[in-house]
Amino acid sequence: MVRDGAPVLDEFGNVQGGLRSPFLDAPTSTWYGTATGASFCFIAGYERPLSQDVIDSLYRNHGAYVKAVKESVRTLERQAFLTGYDTRNLLKDAAQSDVP
Repeated sequence: MVRDGAPVLDEFGNVQGGLRSPFLDAPTSTWYGTATGASFCFIAGYERPLSQDVIDSLYRNHGAYVKAVKESVRTLERQAFLTGYDTRNLLKDAAQSDVP
């Protein structure tokens, strides 16, 4: 979503609108679409992890984080934006993460 030439951001600094992903629906970072620097950095952008205080306020425990990821990937799978293979890998990554 863009307003007056600038993207509309959520409370974590991530772009709103468009096709969302588990990285935005169950955030642990702020994602930037571009960066200053050499060619690839400018194209690829970067991420900045949220503070531990913010993560702790979002997810009361590891299970709450995994549940948030699961809800996001299941929705994307039902809408045919993710394959079953991708869904399983994202869920496995969430389960093995150290969030929160």
